[in-house]
Amino acid sequence: MLDLVRKPLEEPLEESPAEIREDFALECNTRLGYSLAAATVKTHNEDAALRATLRELDIDPFEQESVTRYRRRKMDDCNRRRARLVGLNWGIFFAGCALLVASVPAGLAVGPAGFCPLAVAATTMIVAAVMLGTWILECIDVWEWGWAALEKFSAPVPEFALQSALEIRERCPEARFFVSYLVQMRDIAISGDPFLVVASSKGRRYYIEVWNEPSFAGRRMA
Repeated sequence: MLDLVRKPLEEPLEESPAEIREDFALECNTRLGYSLAAATVKTHNEDAALRATLRELDIDPFEQESVTRYRRRKMDDCNRRRARLVGLNWGIFFAGCALLVASVPAGLAVGPAGFCPLAVAATTMIVAAVMLGTWILECIDVWEWGWAALEKFSAPVPEFALQSALEIRERCPEARFFVSYLVQMRDIAISGDPFLVVASSKGRRYYIEVWNEPSFAGRRMA
């Protein structure tokens, strides 16, 4: 089910004190060496320029709340097999512990030299749980959302996403592009549904494209 929602950017971006006092901030930087105010102004103006560019190109970013829900759901889907195995592992372990406790009276009855099937079964279950847990840790990695600059992303990016990036860069040279994707860090395996993200140098991030799921049909969805 498609649960990503695009939301038009509000216009205009609300002015901040930093923007209103730009000349003052630059004077502080030049004459006092205090650069924080000027850096704040620069960040604000770059973000305003990027937002204006997105509006000019009619690119509505995905709503942040819908992105958060979507990313969480996709990560849970990828980790479901591991979660089930972890649950099974704990079930075997606790069952073995319970059986071991239950075997104590029988073990006392047969004495040190006797054979207690319950104790053997309990020990076997606990050992099996430890071995299964070790295998899970070593062989089944956790899927997590990773980040990479677009120029360092090693997997294919569809043409429509690259076209969006080119159009934005042409109008807003300061824009930076990233890819947010599900990855297994140990095996460097990449799952589907990466996002193309654009940001000003130190400003907000905007999720503008997503791909690799059939419902997206290889094109931008409204």
